[in-house]
Amino acid sequence: MVLNEGFPEPTEKQKKIWAERSRAGSNFPTEEDREREKIRSQEVRGIYKKNKEQQVLNQEALVFLYKTDRSISDFDGDDVSIVKKIKEQRDPVEDACIIFECSSEEIATNTEEIDENTKVYMGEWNVDVLNIIKEYPNIEHLHESRLGKEIFMQTLETDPGIDSPEAALQALKDKNISVHYRAEEIMKRTRFSKKQQTYNLAKFTLKQLGLQDYTDTQEVYQKIEDLGLELCPAELGPQLRLQDISKENMNIAMEPINDDRNILGAFNLRNGNLFVEDVHPEGSQLANQSFVVRY
Repeated sequence: MVLNEGFPEPTEKQKKIWAERSRAGSNFPTEEDREREKIRSQEVRGIYKKNKEQQVLNQEALVFLYKTDRSISDFDGDDVSIVKKIKEQRDPVEDACIIFECSSEEIATNTEEIDENTKVYMGEWNVDVLNIIKEYPNIEHLHESRLGKEIFMQTLETDPGIDSPEAALQALKDKNISVHYRAEEIMKRTRFSKKQQTYNLAKFTLKQLGLQDYTDTQEVYQKIEDLGLELCPAELGPQLRLQDISKENMNIAMEPINDDRNILGAFNLRNGNLFVEDVHPEGSQLANQSFVVRY
């Protein structure tokens, strides 16, 4: 494996284009992004060297490797294949013990191993698993079968100050969160609670809901209800975006709202910004799309 030492320096024209696109809310890298990429790439190569020499990796290195801290950005370029190779040579349960400061007896890799002493769950994720895990508040960390793929299951308390579309838009602007024009249009038609609300949320792909690829949206929503889950109020789109700045792609399962052209849509969170996905009753959804629901 050839380890590149760095990245070619961008031209002044590239810097200008990236800066303009960054201000417009796109995903093109800024100079700060590129500097972070260089530092991150150096860290990856340092961990690769230690692992190859069978040196002990400390908690900080493992947190970085598995990205168990959500503030750590996704790996790019050559780093992806390097990190994959490192993980293939490691024991995820042993690494989880170091990361989460627990014993192997406190880690469950399937629902049969879950008990009152479990602190970490690393296993299959679906609605049946959710129904078991929610009965064990002692579980502090949730990951899908591979360590580092965090399970989205959280309790969200809305900000009572975000009680109108205008307040939501201003709060998003204050956090430099880009709002697509269609998201702004349906937000103006969104009803916001005047008091703080508490919602238990989880996220599932179509496959995890027991559905096939290209399932109609109407069928997806019906399946959510059949499984004892609920659609989200529309306000959860901007409320969740304000509290969760991850770049993960998430659709809010909600009653669709018309935009200014009478096209039905629902909030979509991705790349740290707020967008809208078309919601046609007969429109198909892809299996890798994920939906945030209430439980």
